Amino acid sequence: MLKDLERWIGVFGEEAAEKKLLALRWADRRRPRTAKGLHRLHDLLLILRAWPDSPAVLAAAEKALARFSAGAHRARLADSGIAGTETRDRFFYELAGWLASRWPDRRRRDGGDLEGPSCLDDLLPHFGVRAELPGLEQCDFGLKEWVERMRGPFETDAAFLVRRLRSLPAGDLLKEELFDRADLPFRLLPGPDTPSRTRERLPRRTVAYQSGPLDRSRPDLSKLLRRPDVRIRAVPPRQAREICDLARGAMAVRHRDLEAFAQADPRDVRLADGEAGMQVALIGVRPERRFLLETIYGYLLLKNGVLVGYGTGIGLFRSCEIAFNLLPPFRGYEASRLYAFVLCAFRTLFDCDTFTVDPYQIGEDNDEALDSGAWWFYAKLGFRPFDDDAKRLAKRELDAVKRKPSHRTSRPNLVRLARAPLFLQAGRARRDVLGVVDLAGVGLAVSALLAERFGSRREEGERALAREAAALLGARNGPGFRAWGPLVLALPGVETWPAAARRALAGVVQAKAGRRESDYLLRFDAHGRLREAVLDLARAHAP
Repeated sequence: MLKDLERWIGVFGEEAAEKKLLALRWADRRRPRTAKGLHRLHDLLLILRAWPDSPAVLAAAEKALARFSAGAHRARLADSGIAGTETRDRFFYELAGWLASRWPDRRRRDGGDLEGPSCLDDLLPHFGVRAELPGLEQCDFGLKEWVERMRGPFETDAAFLVRRLRSLPAGDLLKEELFDRADLPFRLLPGPDTPSRTRERLPRRTVAYQSGPLDRSRPDLSKLLRRPDVRIRAVPPRQAREICDLARGAMAVRHRDLEAFAQADPRDVRLADGEAGMQVALIGVRPERRFLLETIYGYLLLKNGVLVGYGTGIGLFRSCEIAFNLLPPFRGYEASRLYAFVLCAFRTLFDCDTFTVDPYQIGEDNDEALDSGAWWFYAKLGFRPFDDDAKRLAKRELDAVKRKPSHRTSRPNLVRLARAPLFLQAGRARRDVLGVVDLAGVGLAVSALLAERFGSRREEGERALAREAAALLGARNGPGFRAWGPLVLALPGVETWPAAARRALAGVVQAKAGRRESDYLLRFDAHGRLREAVLDLARAHAP
């Protein structure tokens, strides 16, 4: 029956629905006897939830998932993300803190002990309060025993360590570095509401049922992006927090860490709605952790509320660098159509006309992308390299496929192709886009200004330049100027700009620290003088 379900899973219609219901009724009474079979059934149920044939099929899949249990195979299915199994990982700082705050009794250290060398040994005196120092400084119990003595009965050793590290009087970046250097393995024990792939879903009122064949055609992206039919709407605060938690939990059970999710700002969460039950949840980043120039949004790709993919979109210069990850159970299920919807969502959000794919996405230092032939996925959708060597090799490969459709690119050639980013331009051809412009020169120009005027007094310089920049632009000094002040004064000729251009620049700076980072991006890209000044600065100080 499991094989029957696999055979019919990608087929739709009345007969297929009946076959699936028959298999689902069997699955409700019996379960596969092996861990591998149980895992297969679990992922097939997720597909049925995302692409249901009918209300009856959806209800049967929901019922099976609600009652799904790893049973005697819990140990073998650990790290699978299936409900009832544990997740073992060296969680990064922000994600570890989120897990410790939500499930303090579910976190444990994963084997080993705390007696070995660790940067936490030297921090031990800082984990206590002043009255504890006589004991902490004179009793050499070791980190493991001290943690057992100091933690409360309501928290695990893992929760204690994470919480005390987060309470240190130091900046977040330094605490992140210390935590990552400690490199402690943890376990997240299963609970009724701990993150799991089984429960990954954003509730929605309507369901789009699949009555005909899947759409596996390749969309004409250049045409589609000229008029993207996407509506982006704000979500209530409660749903925004739910989306942020869904994103973080998805990373936890997949042993991944995405900065845009770790630093998610619930105030800047929106939903892009499309046809056939497709949605993209757009998640902004907290103002204090945003990039200086670029705008970044993490996103969750949803089908009928089921999480089927995730990634990031980074925007500047009316261009967007897209990272796209379709989750394994759903690969082969309308991947091109789903990807096109993601691009349309960011086209609407960023008002961009160029999309960039970073080399990592197509295989540079990424064996999974090489194995899947990711370069061809993008090439068949119209993406092309700008690099001359990559362009010549790409042409040879594309010509070879025209002559012989069964042609397969060799792995050495895929490695060579993956060294250059890919681009898709829906507007006029241009090169002042992400993936071409090296922004390192901007940072080097700011460093030169700070070195000349302040040397080691960097923080003092940051405050002073914020005041100077605000005065120059005729604006009130605020959070945005703390980061942008040095850059404003490094811009060539900014003091000679017309008053209107300087006022507009002040609006850009203030928007960078505002509620929605996309507002900043639209202001930046609309400011012609600013765009050109940043480009000039990047070129003049290029490393």
